[in-house]
Amino acid sequence: MPRIINFRPLFYCFLAFAVGIGFANYIFSSNFLIIAFVCISAIILFLLCYYKKCLKKLVCVFVAFVVGLGFFYMDFTIFSGTNYAGKDVQIYGRISSDIYKADTYSYVTLENVQIDGKNDSNISVCIYVSSENDSIKTGNYLLFDCQLYNYQIFENGLFNSYIYKDNTPYYAFVNIADLTVQAGNLTLVEQFKQYIKQIFFANMSSTTASLAYSIIFGDKTDLDQTVKSNFSVSGIAHLLAVSGLHIGFLVAILFWFFKKLKCEGIKRLIYIALILFVYCYFCQFSASIVRASIMCIAFLATKIFGKQYDLLNSVGIAGIIILLIWPLYVFDAGFLMSFVSVLSIALFFKSFSKFFVKIKIPHKVADAMAIDLCTTLAILPLLAIYFNQLSLFSLLANLICIPIFALGYMFLFLLTIFVGIFSFFGFLLMLPNIIFQTIILLANFFASIDWAIVSLVVFNIGGIVAFYLCLFLLSRFFLVKFWKKLVSICVIISVCGVLTLSFCSPITPQNFSYTQLNSQDACAIMTTQNGEVLMIGGTEDLDYVKSFLKYKRLGKIDTLIVTTNCGEDFGNFVKLFQVENIIFNLENLTQIGDFEIEFLTKNDITKAVYVKTGDFGVLFAINLIGSVQAQTLQTELQNYDIDLLYTKNLSQGYLGVFDYKMIASKYKISTTDLQNFATMISGSFTFGFENDTITNIRSVN
Repeated sequence: MPRIINFRPLFYCFLAFAVGIGFANYIFSSNFLIIAFVCISAIILFLLCYYKKCLKKLVCVFVAFVVGLGFFYMDFTIFSGTNYAGKDVQIYGRISSDIYKADTYSYVTLENVQIDGKNDSNISVCIYVSSENDSIKTGNYLLFDCQLYNYQIFENGLFNSYIYKDNTPYYAFVNIADLTVQAGNLTLVEQFKQYIKQIFFANMSSTTASLAYSIIFGDKTDLDQTVKSNFSVSGIAHLLAVSGLHIGFLVAILFWFFKKLKCEGIKRLIYIALILFVYCYFCQFSASIVRASIMCIAFLATKIFGKQYDLLNSVGIAGIIILLIWPLYVFDAGFLMSFVSVLSIALFFKSFSKFFVKIKIPHKVADAMAIDLCTTLAILPLLAIYFNQLSLFSLLANLICIPIFALGYMFLFLLTIFVGIFSFFGFLLMLPNIIFQTIILLANFFASIDWAIVSLVVFNIGGIVAFYLCLFLLSRFFLVKFWKKLVSICVIISVCGVLTLSFCSPITPQNFSYTQLNSQDACAIMTTQNGEVLMIGGTEDLDYVKSFLKYKRLGKIDTLIVTTNCGEDFGNFVKLFQVENIIFNLENLTQIGDFEIEFLTKNDITKAVYVKTGDFGVLFAINLIGSVQAQTLQTELQNYDIDLLYTKNLSQGYLGVFDYKMIASKYKISTTDLQNFATMISGSFTFGFENDTITNIRSVN
């Protein structure tokens, strides 16, 4: 019986393993539509394999799928099964990261943490300090008392890859005056990275220095947000991550070096593998560099042992190894983009290259264009989810920037080693500085062509499944006639299209709710039984707000109350969600739809917004209000019927001096009438109401 596909055991087991991990999340969140879809797909696959007499292969894939389910629950339980959330504890730990400094706080990550004197090496803690202080440095040990809060690793349908990579399930707030700082030593890796960083910033502009540091070590902490945005829109964001392009160049240098030393065979393979392992360690084992390193080692091994290199199986090996160690990486954008890009190259590179050669494009240019087209095509759904925008000149941007980048990376890598030894030759870094400035200018240019920037259709699970299945069916690995491919594609698009519409179509709210968003700036969403939606604040962190609104399928905002500065994307946000009423300030109580709105001021400074719908009143504190300021507002607040009170993070608890039915800060909820209790609510959360009273508090997830 003719085969439909060429079975690659490692690759298809990797896919099944990854799908099992992803599917487990939908089981965990009780998404019955996805569960039904996967079950039906499994039945169809079983019947097809039974008809084709390949049940043994199906068993291998099924086992990998089940193992994926188990690994999700194991890793998710280990990460989120915390015992200290909401408790007052004493923390002792070492600062293990560069210190990110903002206007009013510093952000650090602690490792080797002791909580109440008990070692907990698998937990890192994020500490916010109320003011900058140069006495706090990487390697210092901090001792302080605080209340720990628990991060949500999944929120609004998105995966928080930052806390997973840093292994930080907790975060805490502490004032600089409450810290006991003890001196500590930097590790050799930290000393080396800081040494290189200082050389970069001493001999390059700050923008290109942070870009160079990101390119060498994969650390984007200091990278300018505008640079990251323009690289993403231009379609060259992959240059910022240490990936196959970087590892391929490094391996080529090492291969040539050991060849000159007449180090051949297995010895050369072992030495290169060890160097790549050390480099992965320096880059904190990011998914893209681990994947590229494993695939390069597999390629070298096949050459040494005289075997034929199989790209799909090498992808499978790399993917299985990564997911066995970090199962939840399957939800990480970098991991997904890295693997689908390589997969797309495996599926379509030869076809695209041949086509470009046929139309008289030089062979090397044709290969470069084929690789760019493969990667751009593969990451489109992911760009739609994570960035929403892409320039029509993305292919051209890659064709121009990649050769320039390869030249710049070559000089940067070699000079980093040379200048690291002979620092007085740091002026030589001006050469890669000029090259990377050129790339930044090109990215800015392509991102500035407004008419060429398209907003991508938002993909969900249905659209993603349809897109990648159709790519596979069109490839040379699906061994059926072309008309059968077209029929299969039509069936998949129809089924997944219905699934997509079921998930994406906006809904009209039918209940009264208040959702407090875990945004960078204070933000809340209110809905009424009549389908009206009101948004307060959040205009500085619109990406987070958009992800929540899309997750809740709210396609329209009737009233937007602006309480902070508006981000660059404010105009697009207003158009996207068809905002009807935008309010910046109101002196008197004003009725807008189902809502009564009034701004509260003291000494000409706006302190809060009062919103009332029906018999329910909410006080939304805009500025940080301490206990003294709160007392000055007490007389004014007596005139309002307040059931719920929202404060920004650093003012939590201070407004609790008033006797309301419920007082809610960003992290603690308490009542003062019939009972006293405190419940930790981390991330975004929603209050539900019945008969004008708060009946329950439920997480948005």
